[in-house]
Amino acid sequence: MRIKETYISPVLVIAFAAIVLLFSSCKRETIEADNPYNNQGELDEHDRVLGDSLKLDTFSIQWIQKHIFTPTCANSGCHDGLFEPDFRTASSSYNTLVNRAPIKQDALDPLPARVVPGMADRSMLIRRLTEDLNGNSGIMPLAVEQDSDWPAKKEEYISIISKWINDGAKDLNGNSGDSLDIEPQFVGFTVFLNGSELPRANEQTPILVPQGTSNLEIWFAYTDDHLSPVDFMNNTFAFTIDATDFKDSVTWKQLSKVPGGKTFTGYFGDQVTSYHKATVDVSSYNVNDVIWFRSKVSDNVNDVELPNDNMLFNLRLNATIRIQ
Repeated sequence: MRIKETYISPVLVIAFAAIVLLFSSCKRETIEADNPYNNQGELDEHDRVLGDSLKLDTFSIQWIQKHIFTPTCANSGCHDGLFEPDFRTASSSYNTLVNRAPIKQDALDPLPARVVPGMADRSMLIRRLTEDLNGNSGIMPLAVEQDSDWPAKKEEYISIISKWINDGAKDLNGNSGDSLDIEPQFVGFTVFLNGSELPRANEQTPILVPQGTSNLEIWFAYTDDHLSPVDFMNNTFAFTIDATDFKDSVTWKQLSKVPGGKTFTGYFGDQVTSYHKATVDVSSYNVNDVIWFRSKVSDNVNDVELPNDNMLFNLRLNATIRIQ
């Protein structure tokens, strides 16, 4: 059998050779091209994050996430996304910490947020890392992995977190967190009768008021981070024997502002000055009636009711009287 011969055009041979030469040349140039990152220097693995060759600022949320939150806080069953704060990523950590209200408060010294930019000493994150909140919460972290360096570097890590907060709690782009205008805080309540301050049976009980009193002076004390309480706006108060009824059934009346103020021992045991006073008639109440007082004030940014239903019971109980 005769095999049929195939004719190949010289033009096709030349074209094929050119294509092979072109691809060979491209491959060679790719191999021999200079790597633009060769001059960046070798970085220790300590400074790498997911292959990123940029060295992290020690006082950044990214560094804190890698060296503290991820290995120490985001463990299974802890802050792994089941509840806030969520420490799984730098973004989730930032967004559930900065200017976010705490779930559990400090009974003796309520704090405004988990992280308050510029104020590490008023940030719940630092409080939880250094104190046993209310004596029944433990100091965070409650448990660490066996290979964790938290026990050895605890003080160093807390110092780094504190500096990040005090430097403005900068986000992933290096922008400082928004300054938080903290709501006015309720710090004390007292009453005077004929110039004398009336007593409580003990610190956590109502103030004792004689039956038939018609000229009782009540005083609310507050603090604020930006404005002196004497300059508060919309100052009103109300009272009722129903601890939960401060809605439509009570009448809110004007509080008088007293420039000189009245100084007394506040809820937290320190000396406080009140600039908000009212004279009330409680002569119609019966013996053993407990009367609950509340106020509404504004620091021109925040309008708040103090005390309020979100506060601990003992703090609300502080603004009460009992008829004797």
